Formats: sequence, C-alpha cells, structure tokens
Amino acid sequence: MEEQEKTVASSDLLDGKIVLDDFPGAADNGMRIEGRIKYLGFESWSPWISTQNPIPEIVVEDGNSILVPIVIGVLVAVVVLLIVIFFIVKRKRSQDKYDAENGDGSESKKLKDNPEV
Repeated sequence: MEEQEKTVASSDLLDGKIVLDDFPGAADNGMRIEGRIKYLGFESWSPWISTQNPIPEIVVEDGNSILVPIVIGVLVAVVVLLIVIFFIVKRKRSQDKYDAENGDGSESKKLKDNPEV
C-alpha cells in the first residue's frame, strides 16, 4: 500500500470538489482509495473516508470531548443567572415605585381628615 500526501489549493477545486487523477493506477476499477483532509490553520485532520465506505465515521478527539460540555454548561448558567438578575431588578424597581407613591402618607392623611369616605 503506497501512501501519498497532496496539497490542494482552493483554486484547484472543480465545482467545489477535489479531483485526484494524477496518481499511478487511477484507471484500475478494483483500487481502494482512502483519504482525509487537514485544513490550513487547523491542527486536526478530518475523519478517514474510503471509496468502499464513503460516509466518514465521526471520531471524538481526546482534547475536545470534555471541554465542549463544560463551555456549554457555563454559557447556560450565565444566561440563567442574567435572566434571574433581570427579574429581581425589575421587581425591586416596581416595589420601590409603589413604596415611593405610598411613602409620604398623603393617602392615609386624606382618609383621616375626611370621615365621609
């Protein structure tokens, strides 16, 4: 089994596809081709894909498996905390407004001064 590595520029794509036709034995019908892609600027490779099994298998990398749930959990906790703080502040403001309206005692004074009511 011979391994080759080829760099393909985005200008070499044909209709958004990578076409490999310049390797020995390309015309053989029984040839099995396997490949994976490493994008420029990324450290990890894509999953292996084969002509016999064209659907790639999803492989969880060791470094990312624990980090993603932690980040999602922290983001959800921050959003919930912000919502709770929003409602507490809103309730406090409405309570302060109600207390300010009734705080001067003018309602109580009017009721005491006017016995008819």
